[in-house]
Amino acid sequence: MIKKGILIENGNWKSSKVDELMDWLVHAAENEGIELQRIKNDELLVIIEDGQGRVDHPVLEKVDFVLFWDKDLLLARQLEAIGIRVVNSAQAIEWCDNKMKTHQVLAGAGIPMPTTVFAPFIYSNMKRSNWTYLDQVIAKLGFPMVVKEAFGSFGQQVDLVGNREELEAWVLKVNGRPHLYQKYIAESHGEDLRLNVVGGKLVAAMKRTSKTDFRANVTLGGRMEPYQASKEEEDLAIRVSKILGLDFAGVDLLQTAEGPLVCEVNSNVHFKTLYECTGVDTAIHLMRWIKSGERIG
Repeated sequence: MIKKGILIENGNWKSSKVDELMDWLVHAAENEGIELQRIKNDELLVIIEDGQGRVDHPVLEKVDFVLFWDKDLLLARQLEAIGIRVVNSAQAIEWCDNKMKTHQVLAGAGIPMPTTVFAPFIYSNMKRSNWTYLDQVIAKLGFPMVVKEAFGSFGQQVDLVGNREELEAWVLKVNGRPHLYQKYIAESHGEDLRLNVVGGKLVAAMKRTSKTDFRANVTLGGRMEPYQASKEEEDLAIRVSKILGLDFAGVDLLQTAEGPLVCEVNSNVHFKTLYECTGVDTAIHLMRWIKSGERIG
């Protein structure tokens, strides 16, 4: 029996790169005998009526799964509530979308990560007026220090500050947006590993390096090469994916003399550069995982 699914994308995000990725997923599904239809999130309205939540759209009447390539968590949760399998789940996407939540969940399982301090919460319509907490941050992490907004992709909203003046200027720039402070790992400057995991198995890995930036992201000019992950790195990436409940993930690791550290985990992971680097088509692995009917955890 042919599996039928819908691929949910954001209705207001216009990008040729996104279109290419969506078409790639649809084509991979076709190759695996799966019918996958692209649907925009604003075509699927969550409606609460008579004490019940629902999503009205005829496409949902005969669908086996939803491949959720968006961050509309309320829609994802409502689809799950009406009994549809969502890949990745709303919970997994939420944990990965917010870097602070990612670190907090993984810390509960003892996962090795760089020392991290969360910025105290303030309301969005306020400006930070109490700066004394930065004394503790500096005492814990020192300089240089990595600073990251909780939400962001492709290495954006991530900076390296070298003194208190730069730190305060960066905090003023982000204002009330959630962010964190992190220990700078000098031995991994301009280097990281990207491990793609699907269905609890490592499918491909690459090493990214940059000679001009402490961030190794390819979108920021980093170079990539195929990488043979060690058993420790592979086990760590798989464990992290399972803890976060991810059907598929891109796990970014930093290499240190004491062993790998988890830097970030991506739920809606882009895989074109990995394919160009390794020749491994993550989309095919994902479709085979969905077709198997197996689940994480």
